Amino acid sequence: MVKWIMILFATSCLISQTAMDVFSTLLVGAMIWMGIRWHQQSNRSHRLFYSVGIDWVFAVWFLIVGLGFLINGSPEAPWLMRMLEFKWVIIFYVMVSAIRFLNPGEEIVKPAAIIFGISCLYAVVIYFIGFDPLKENIYLTGEVFKRTGGLFSNPMTFAHLYALVFCWFLGYMLYAIQWREETWKYVFAAVIISGVSLILSFTRGVWIGMAIAAFLMTFMYRKRLGLFLLFVGTVAFGTMFQLWPSFQERMMFHMHEKTYDFERINIWKLNIEIWKDYPVLGIGYGENARRLPEYFERLQVPPDTLVSHAHNQYLHYLSGTGVLGLLCYLIVAAYFFILTIRVWRVASSRNIFHQGLLLGLIGAQCEFLVGGLTEANFEHSKVRFVVLFTWAMVVWLAYEYRILREKV
Repeated sequence: MVKWIMILFATSCLISQTAMDVFSTLLVGAMIWMGIRWHQQSNRSHRLFYSVGIDWVFAVWFLIVGLGFLINGSPEAPWLMRMLEFKWVIIFYVMVSAIRFLNPGEEIVKPAAIIFGISCLYAVVIYFIGFDPLKENIYLTGEVFKRTGGLFSNPMTFAHLYALVFCWFLGYMLYAIQWREETWKYVFAAVIISGVSLILSFTRGVWIGMAIAAFLMTFMYRKRLGLFLLFVGTVAFGTMFQLWPSFQERMMFHMHEKTYDFERINIWKLNIEIWKDYPVLGIGYGENARRLPEYFERLQVPPDTLVSHAHNQYLHYLSGTGVLGLLCYLIVAAYFFILTIRVWRVASSRNIFHQGLLLGLIGAQCEFLVGGLTEANFEHSKVRFVVLFTWAMVVWLAYEYRILREKV
């Protein structure tokens, strides 16, 4: 049962937020039921919760958020709803246990590549036909360029989520091609189609994150290949900039009033002002978005400026949860990134699946961290689920290679 719920959960991460919520809830329920059975059978080989190495940080982080609301939160702040958003921590621990229980192998690569490739192909098709046949009145239009949002009908969410999975497959592809694994053709096709679909999303922050992640992965795999990719990528960028008007327009930074770039700069400035008023614990998690209009007059920002999150994950936590909240986020992100590199270094050279997947997980986290500079990407619950999958697979493999050890 857990196997099929996990398969449906993973697939839903490419398709639907509602399905993600449903299957993540079912996964938690199924694992709790199995945990009860394991306890009754005194089966110590499986647990519901495994240590991930920095468990205390999650507890401290939750406490900091709570104190922020208690000390700095306004009476109207929906503090309970904000605190409940941290249920993702429980889901993360359950995902770790489920993946350890299932212990997936290379047999998942081919079907996963096919599902991912089809999802990306759909994004490419709707870009060229100009509308989404699965969603009423969803037309891809724009004054200069149009953007594909894939099955999510949202270019930003689509790009930040699919870029993570793109990195998973790219990392595996490097090893699969070298050792002539029979799945390499499926993975290669998925990487190419997904790469095209992500370019057509016209999400600049993701483009930058993907470029840096791809260079890092190829350089770690083979230094010469990394340098070659850097050269090819530079030539490709220059060619597209000169010959593709839509690409050129998207890459240009527009600072005149009423443009998206101008609004984003204003939002960054406003969040810095919020942080100056609440430097230690922040104004309240998520309150930096709700209370943004209070700061419009102070900075003489147009009153019709977009009211939203900080469009920068680090600024979002800095203004919403202060220096202490941002520090917790950085500790968690840095810990899993470093842990992945440690596991990759000791992974068996005979296990192509583990080596390739770990390299892809390194790239995915790199892309995620870079993408957070231009978007509050961890605040998208769709993206967050895929980040949790990434971290959970890292913990699973850290136990497999005894970087992490079970506590008796």
